[in-house]
Amino acid sequence: MGYIDYVILTHRDTDHVSGLYLIKAAKNVLVSEPEWIAANKPSVRYKPKMRKEVNVKPFKFKPTDIGPQRSSFDLFENGSVVLVLLLRVYMLILERYRRHTCTSPKVLPK
Repeated sequence: MGYIDYVILTHRDTDHVSGLYLIKAAKNVLVSEPEWIAANKPSVRYKPKMRKEVNVKPFKFKPTDIGPQRSSFDLFENGSVVLVLLLRVYMLILERYRRHTCTSPKVLPK
């Protein structure tokens, strides 16, 4: 499996990443920073064993003129592959979660 260079995860719900271990040899497994933060909190939606042995790295969406949320991530920094933030629904969910469970206001970026 060493021939996979990039895997982009839109989210890490248990029902979507149960086979993540099958691509653990991929060179880059990426997920957005807000999803990374949410997945590292105790939750029914995320199970630590689903990411065991897989080096998942977070990336940050940056303010741009691209997409409905005007946020994107240029994977190779040359415009050839640009990930676009389409929905901010999960951000609202994370914000509600933060207000009810986190002790530090610095856990999630605003």
